[in-house]
Amino acid sequence: LKLKYFALGDAAIFIAFGPLLVYCTILLVAPESVDALWGEVFGYTIPCSFICECILHANNSRDIGEDSKAGLVTLATLLGFAGSKRVYVGLITAAYVTVIIMSLGQRRLGMMMVLLSLPLAFDVINRFTHDIN
Repeated sequence: LKLKYFALGDAAIFIAFGPLLVYCTILLVAPESVDALWGEVFGYTIPCSFICECILHANNSRDIGEDSKAGLVTLATLLGFAGSKRVYVGLITAAYVTVIIMSLGQRRLGMMMVLLSLPLAFDVINRFTHDIN
């Protein structure tokens, strides 16, 4: 599939590298328990999906000029550089917010340890927003 011609690559990566990957793993390892386990682990796939999408979006943002010339339509080419920067910040923010909500909702405060990586996230955001143009 040439999803890059229809701006669907981002959605495909979000689904494939998060929920779909985990669902298929459960299906292979414990097929008899897939329904019960899927309900328990689905939420944990979402922050990972946001981070995987960040990687794709950063690459697509870097390639806006070349992709536009080649006739490729990505989320980044639709949004342009300024919009892509906002989406990138939003994706990283969404990953952290999702973890915080899940942690508080499930009373699993150990999940909050992911917040120790916030300084790195700020550095990555800063570099991305200044290097992309």
